[in-house]
Amino acid sequence: MITFCFNSLNIVAETKNIYLLFIIVESKKNNNMKTRTLLLLTMVLSLSFPLFSQEDDRIIYTDFESGNTFAITYNQIVFDINYDSIPDFRFIKVGTSGGDYNNIEMYDGWSVGTCMNDTDTIPLCNNWDSHWWMFYYEGDHYDYNFALKHNVEDVGLYYGWIRLRYQFDSEIKKYTATIYDMAYCTIPNYPLIFGQTDFTDVDENGYELPEAMLFPNPADDKLSLRISGDISCDNVMIYGIDGRLLKMQNDDFENIDVSDLSGGIYITKITLDNGDTYTDKIVIK
Repeated sequence: MITFCFNSLNIVAETKNIYLLFIIVESKKNNNMKTRTLLLLTMVLSLSFPLFSQEDDRIIYTDFESGNTFAITYNQIVFDINYDSIPDFRFIKVGTSGGDYNNIEMYDGWSVGTCMNDTDTIPLCNNWDSHWWMFYYEGDHYDYNFALKHNVEDVGLYYGWIRLRYQFDSEIKKYTATIYDMAYCTIPNYPLIFGQTDFTDVDENGYELPEAMLFPNPADDKLSLRISGDISCDNVMIYGIDGRLLKMQNDDFENIDVSDLSGGIYITKITLDNGDTYTDKIVIK
């Protein structure tokens, strides 16, 4: 008999009509042999897996259409909300002396809280923790509005949200979670509102979006420049923390290659054609 334990679930690519879903599974035979296998599943558009419907690339929005439902067991289900190939949170059943609890648990640097209303400003939540026990007292389900906080050292706080339903499935006799959609804002310290997927008609609580900014931050091997309005960019310069100019780019600002920079903190300077300059701090992973 072979049993499979889901160790990681991560959407890694999406095309117009096909989703590529990588699932790392651990197989166990006769309790004495374990093998790890990487399965590649091809999901057509009609299945209830993530559909990217975001119009603003500063907010990473994932829409699961009719919902992505899974049972919560002792085998973890791991999600990567910002698609940086690093686990962000997981769902798992935890056994304690007081009984079993179904949890959403956060990885290092992440916190979870709840929003009471669909229009709550996420940074104003005051019930942050490293995990959340899911339960309901009456009815057949409970709808959670989870707020997420990601603390990136030397950069700032990033916010996100998850909309899900928690309920007991009488057919399989297990508690399940159904994630409907989720989002992550790539702008540090931006006061994201629960349910927000773009920056159209949003009350930003006094926060002013910069006229020009580089994203993502932290970055892997590429940076892209985002400019609002009708202005254009003259150049982008990247400095080490010692003040040395390491890179200067005068065109193709959507594809600034930083793969030759070692991991660490850098200072960027954006110069627009109207003479305005914007200086910021970025992290290369």
